[in-house]
Amino acid sequence: VRCVQETGYQRRVHGELYIFYQVYQLQMQFGQDSYDFQETDRTQESSLGQINIAIGSDELRQDNVSSPKLPQYNPIQKDLQSEQNDKQEKSTPLIGFLTVDYYKPYFRVTEKDVIDRLKYSLIPFSTRFQEVVGDNPDVYGPFWIYTTLIFMLAAAGNFSRYLKRGETDDEFQYDFDFVPRATGIVYGFGFIFPFILWVMFRIFDNNMKYIQLLCFYGYSMTVYIPISILSSIPSSSLQWILMLYGAASSSLFLVYNVKDIIITYDQRRKYIALSIIGGAQLILLLVFKMIFFKIYSQ
Repeated sequence: VRCVQETGYQRRVHGELYIFYQVYQLQMQFGQDSYDFQETDRTQESSLGQINIAIGSDELRQDNVSSPKLPQYNPIQKDLQSEQNDKQEKSTPLIGFLTVDYYKPYFRVTEKDVIDRLKYSLIPFSTRFQEVVGDNPDVYGPFWIYTTLIFMLAAAGNFSRYLKRGETDDEFQYDFDFVPRATGIVYGFGFIFPFILWVMFRIFDNNMKYIQLLCFYGYSMTVYIPISILSSIPSSSLQWILMLYGAASSSLFLVYNVKDIIITYDQRRKYIALSIIGGAQLILLLVFKMIFFKIYSQ
């Protein structure tokens, strides 16, 4: 726009342009589509058309050249669109369970929660475990139960071998293979067997979550930690009694926590479910006994 080269006039034009900029900011904030400009008192020509600039007022009006239409801003619509974009980015139904964010809610437990669950998991027929778990199954407790059991089995198995050495003068050698064996067995049973149960319940038209079954089975393994310590005593009969008790306690605890589902099945499905649970614990018992607490002849 060509303006008369007058210092006072330029200051006034600059001031009115500043007001125009402020109105533009208000439009962007409140989402208005147009401005209401009043008639002006002084006219200046421009190469684009006739523009009337108000002198003594705070508003502008464009006669021959239409004002550019500014984009409408709607903060509510923008927030909804951002939320939809976030949901689309986070929605990965096929591989969502492989992400860390998927498991974060199952690690949000306090120390008191874990201690209470460990305590009540040693009582197979207690309803207190279901009360303290409620709708908040966790993976934190089972993970550390498995990890503790791995080192307990390796240490107790080697200590049992050391005590069984007798009066021989042979130098005792620690069997470091116990650690990888225990890792494969405990983590394998701990994470794969709940998946087998989940598949079985899905086939039987039940929608119990895998995380819930993993929580139940993980806490059912708590009883094997003190049993593994006591099994370091080199007595085959004592070890068999302890292992049988551990398998029975673990199986009963698991069955008691899913009994509300099993009792709805017919006779055939009940036998299948109970056989899978009891058979898996019997296999685990034999593996523990024959690998970590095998009594060698002198």
